Amino acid sequence: MADLHRTTDIQIVADATIDDLDMTLVQRHITAAQERGRYRGPTELVAFLERYRCVARDNGTLQPTLAGVLAFTNEPERWLTTSGIDVAQFSGRRPRSTEMKFIEQVRGPLFAVIDRAAEILWDRTEHGYRIEGLQRVPEHAYPEVVLRELTVNALCHRNWSIAGSRVRIHLFDDSIEWISPGSLPEGVNIDNLPDAQVSRNPALVELLFQATYIEGLGLGMDTVFDTLHDHRHEPPSIRDSSIAFTFKVFGRELRIDEPPHQALVADRRATIMALITQRGALTITDLEAVMGIQRRTIQRDLQTLVTEGLLEVAGSTNNRRYRKPST
Repeated sequence: MADLHRTTDIQIVADATIDDLDMTLVQRHITAAQERGRYRGPTELVAFLERYRCVARDNGTLQPTLAGVLAFTNEPERWLTTSGIDVAQFSGRRPRSTEMKFIEQVRGPLFAVIDRAAEILWDRTEHGYRIEGLQRVPEHAYPEVVLRELTVNALCHRNWSIAGSRVRIHLFDDSIEWISPGSLPEGVNIDNLPDAQVSRNPALVELLFQATYIEGLGLGMDTVFDTLHDHRHEPPSIRDSSIAFTFKVFGRELRIDEPPHQALVADRRATIMALITQRGALTITDLEAVMGIQRRTIQRDLQTLVTEGLLEVAGSTNNRRYRKPST
C-alpha cells in the first residue's frame, strides 16, 4: 500500500493505474454536473480527467493523482491510508475510550464519504419541536447545513501529505468537533478564517464544486458562522496547531414542548372519528383498547362528538356503539 508522504491533491499516486479508476463514477459525475449547470467542459472521460488533474503523465503514461483516487475509486484506502473519516460518539465531553458508545470508519469515494458522515451526524444528534400557536415547529441541536459544510471543509482543506492520519469527527453530549490533519494553509489564520479564500487542494475544490458540495466562492465558513449566529449557538471553539486544525460547534439545548391542551383534545377526537370511519361502528371498550386512553376521557370526547352531530349512538346501554350519522 502506497502513501504520499509529501504531496498535494494533484500529485501522482505511484502504485495506482488509470485502470483502477471507476469510469462509471467519472461518467456519473460529468452527467450530474452538466445537469446542475456546474460543468461545460470536455465529456470524453480521459479528457475530463486530464483537464481537472485527476490523472497526470509520468514518462508518457497516464496515472491517477490523489484527487482522482479519492473521487473516482471505490476503495481509495487501498492506496491512501489517509482517506475516509472516522466518526466516534462519546457519552461525556471528552474523547475517552471508556465512554465511547458509537464508532464508524467511513470509507469509499470522496462524495459518498461526505454523504455518509453527514448522515451519521444528523441521525445521532437531538431533534425535537417547539409549539407556536397550534403548530409544531422543528428544532435541531445542530443546523444540518453546518454539519455538512464542516464535514466537506475537513476533507477539502486537510493536509494530505500527513501520512496515516485521517479526518476525525467526535460527537459529545454538548458538542461536535471536526479534527483535520495539518494546520491552516499559509496566509490563513483563525482571525481571517471566515474571509479567507485560500485552497490547499484546488483540484478537489473544483470536483466538489461540480458536484454541488461547495459553492467555489469561499463562502463555506461564512455560511457556518452566519448560521450558528442566526440559530443562537454560542461561538465555536477553534484550535490550530502544527499537526491538526480543530473546529468545535456547541449544540443547542432543546426544549421539547408538549402540545397545548386544545391541540391534544383535537388530535384525540380526530383519531376517534378516523377509527369509526374506518371500522363503521365502535364501542367505548373498542376505542379504549385501540387508543390506550382512559375510559372517562373517551366518554367525554364521544359525548361532545354526539352533541356536535358528528356521531350518533346505537344499541342498548351495555352495548352502545358509536357511528357516523346515517344519511
